[in-house]
Amino acid sequence: MKRILMISYYYPPLNDVGILRTIGFVNHLPHFGWQPIILTVKNPDLDFCSIDPNRTRTLTNHIVYRSRSLANCYGIVGRFDGLMSRVARLGGFAYGRELLTNLILVPDFACGWIPLTVLKGLKLISLHKIDAIFATCKPNSSAIIGAILSRLSGKPLVIDLRDPWRSGIVQRIVGNRGKAYTNFGERWKGLIDGILERKTLRQASRIVLTTQETSEVYSKLYPLLRNRFGVIYNGYADDFFAEDSRKYPDRFTIAYSGSYYHYLDNSEALFQALANIKKDNKFNGNIRFLYVGKSAVISKMMKKYNLSGLVHCVGYLGRKDAIEVMKSASVILVRNIKPYLSTKLFEGLASGIPILGLTGHGEAESLIRQYSPSSIIAEDSNAIDIEEAIKNMYTKWTEKKLVYEVSSAFKENFSKHRLTAKFAKLLDGCMDSNDGAARLNG
Repeated sequence: MKRILMISYYYPPLNDVGILRTIGFVNHLPHFGWQPIILTVKNPDLDFCSIDPNRTRTLTNHIVYRSRSLANCYGIVGRFDGLMSRVARLGGFAYGRELLTNLILVPDFACGWIPLTVLKGLKLISLHKIDAIFATCKPNSSAIIGAILSRLSGKPLVIDLRDPWRSGIVQRIVGNRGKAYTNFGERWKGLIDGILERKTLRQASRIVLTTQETSEVYSKLYPLLRNRFGVIYNGYADDFFAEDSRKYPDRFTIAYSGSYYHYLDNSEALFQALANIKKDNKFNGNIRFLYVGKSAVISKMMKKYNLSGLVHCVGYLGRKDAIEVMKSASVILVRNIKPYLSTKLFEGLASGIPILGLTGHGEAESLIRQYSPSSIIAEDSNAIDIEEAIKNMYTKWTEKKLVYEVSSAFKENFSKHRLTAKFAKLLDGCMDSNDGAARLNG
């Protein structure tokens, strides 16, 4: 059995949505002839993650090593950034957002994890006779560690970039933001990130992204690396959706779980639509919006549009409980910003619950239309469009015309087992071409 060193900052018992992808690969790789050796952080920066003691059991079945970060500086630098910002405002000066953070923490908050992890990785490559190296982002420091180890050992490197490294540039390319970088700190970070990204990606044998749209953007940014880019979707966790039985919900509830990234689009159209529904006597009292999580934006919008009684918040729940709440809903709300694909999109499709998609045109819309016939796509910045979509789905629900069924084609294509099979094939291809050794000799 071949052995792969998997560098992942986020790993149990840490709690982060990115862990689900790594765990999926780790659990299924042995079925395809690869034994994972995991290298993760020993003293994580808790400003960027939390610890979930329920995840500890995941550690028992696999070989896991931990390396120490020399320093977790974000809390100190971030607080100083906040102090300087307040002082600047008092003096009437402009202070760039997270100026010191962008200048000092390069490439990101986990930069202190790089030195000792490289040393640990070299020992593990020799000890376990590693055949290939895998580094998953975020943080992007993981990719830099993988590139250094690949360069020193000659082992082929696969970078699971997932989302864009330079998100500002990519957002500008797809048209979501007018400017990628707005102040000196952000421009500096953008310049350094560009250099680091280019050098790191050149060392990789394969670069894995999570959407076709992101792959297209990177192929434009790095045309000479076009053949190294591949797409493996996030998919869904098989064990959370093992039960296929469905019952028709007894109350019309639109459910949304997770962070509400208002800054990505600044649209209040959803809340305007809900306010209009509340004023309509035909629908008021019959439609409920259920939010699983904690969000200052949701609280603010509830007050602004007087949505009490229609919008209900249940606070944070464990992932399994949150998914169970979503599976009991009538409709799942999915918001999506190009070129990303939300994990909630795949979980929604895996649940068989119809989706109200505020996605715009593109890859997310195509997946929803292909695998969920009762779902409706609405224009995310058009309150009237969203209001009509909700009323349309409510009417179909009362007539029992909404379909609660998981597409067998979706289950076949997007299970963690199937996606790991694709990943293993990619790894086998790296071994066949001996890419790492070729880069070492070059």
